[in-house]
Amino acid sequence: MEYPQYPLSQFNYLYDNNIFNDFKIYANSTYLQCLLRQSKTNECIGKKTTLDRPNAWFKSKDHSIRFGGLDKWVNSKQNGQIIATFKKISDATENIKKGKKESLENINKTIKKAKTYIDDNILAFVRNEPNTHFILL
Repeated sequence: MEYPQYPLSQFNYLYDNNIFNDFKIYANSTYLQCLLRQSKTNECIGKKTTLDRPNAWFKSKDHSIRFGGLDKWVNSKQNGQIIATFKKISDATENIKKGKKESLENINKTIKKAKTYIDDNILAFVRNEPNTHFILL
């Protein structure tokens, strides 16, 4: 999937066999001004994100206080997510008592959504650059 403001064709020189022209990516006024000022602002170096971004919330005390055992859940019983989870557990328990079965009617939709996400965010890049060696962790 190509980002419209930055067409892939504009970066073709990064994938040729000439390593010297790869420096062209830095030859723009924004980068050069940031370099001269040695700026570490978000405008110059961007906002720090890690590859662990899906799990980054765990470092937040507001989120991490409820993990590490059932006692943490009980101590965080006023937390909205804990309240919602207890309700789901309670509802599931009642359904089991009544003999109701869990519906999997949306499972195919969920699987399709996951496959689309992987295709758009990982496999598309691999498919577009067949001569590049990728390491997926």
